[in-house]
Amino acid sequence: MKVVELSGDATAVVEQDGIRRHVNIRLLPDCRIGDYLLIHAGYAIEIIDPEAAAANLQSLEEMKETLGL
Repeated sequence: MKVVELSGDATAVVEQDGIRRHVNIRLLPDCRIGDYLLIHAGYAIEIIDPEAAAANLQSLEEMKETLGL
């Protein structure tokens, strides 16, 4: 998910496919707007390389198409 907003309280707003969520970024204090994050149980646990994120998002889109979603 891509970071679209940062708050001063160790949270960020992330977005994917138009869906926004609030996540805790306490484990990743260096994340910035525009970063792609791996999220687990509401916590950001890893900053993802933009090229890897693009490849993963492309794979997800292909799976959606295959499943007719």
